[in-house]
Amino acid sequence: MLGVAEAALERRDFVAAASTYRSLAEAGIARAQLEYARMLLDGQGVRADEVEAAAWLQRAADGGEVTAMRELGRLYVDGVGVETDTGRAASLFAAAAERGDETARYELARMSLDSGHGDPALAVAAMTRAAMAGHIDAQLDLAAMHVRGRYLPKDPGEARRWYRIASTALAAEAERGDGSAKMKLAALQLAGKGVPQNTERAVAAYRELAQRGRVSAMVALARLYKRGAPGLPADRERAIFYFEQAVERGHVGATYDLAKLFYAGGGPRADRTRAARLFARALERGEPRSLTYLGEIYSDDWEGRDYAKAADFHARAALRGEGKSAFRLAEMNERGRIENADAALALALYRRAAAAGYARGAERAKRLEAELGRAEKDRAAALEQEWIARATALRL
Repeated sequence: MLGVAEAALERRDFVAAASTYRSLAEAGIARAQLEYARMLLDGQGVRADEVEAAAWLQRAADGGEVTAMRELGRLYVDGVGVETDTGRAASLFAAAAERGDETARYELARMSLDSGHGDPALAVAAMTRAAMAGHIDAQLDLAAMHVRGRYLPKDPGEARRWYRIASTALAAEAERGDGSAKMKLAALQLAGKGVPQNTERAVAAYRELAQRGRVSAMVALARLYKRGAPGLPADRERAIFYFEQAVERGHVGATYDLAKLFYAGGGPRADRTRAARLFARALERGEPRSLTYLGEIYSDDWEGRDYAKAADFHARAALRGEGKSAFRLAEMNERGRIENADAALALALYRRAAAAGYARGAERAKRLEAELGRAEKDRAAALEQEWIARATALRL
């Protein structure tokens, strides 16, 4: 029966192929579960559904399908169909690598470089082997390294060579209907890497994929319209439209980005009610950067102002190392805007803001130190150590 599905793919009868793979997948055949998941990701013969695709990849991985382990790991890295979880991704890549999957070894090497752990030389060697063997993502990574001069010598000519190799391979895969390849090729077209810069073709590819239900294409379009591109003016309303499409499908990054768009930096165009609701949803789905924004919203001058809520959100963000939130919470304490406001705690928090790289924290700490007596400054030092201990415990 797998042959029947493969024959349908050969004649580009995607509906028949998807139907056959689905039947076999439901019967517990791991290879069919993998192939059906791929069709769900690409929207081939079936409405694209990244969440369902991830579920089928999980079933295939549980059934011992090594490629499914690796492809599910990549979804966890990118947050496609699942919440981003690099730990889970690493476990899946390791399991696939132990079973001889060279691409999984490349993925582990890539994670090693991204995290700053491990031996960069060994990681680059693994990525180079993968690129030489035809792994497109590895080719793109090597090109980027040669552009930046990080881990490899800065070499524009070598970067262009790898981008051309990768773009040629992507074009061939895109022609066969591979949605992931179309996404990557569109990104190269936007940047003019390995191919002539062509915003129109990139947008057309994203639109086609978005119409087939690919959430990552919706997000790509939304971000394009948010900032604009050569030949494509920024369009706030279109950006909102595509972000909302992705939010409806549970995309965390789109939820966070749409919230920022509605907040608009707290300016006169801000829609704080909608922004707060979206930031809260993004937070529930694992986006901690929402904490600082929620703190800002609830301390803004509007009908929803609530300093107690703002302090809670800023405290949670500050414990995660967010300097701006530490600064804002310090201000609330110094200015008496919350119950049990404490000048010594304000000093401790200004210092934590400075330690996190928020420059204004050092200025405020210096001024407040000059105003407080010895006993209060000693208490501030003790409170700062308590804060550091709490933050450390949170990370463990």
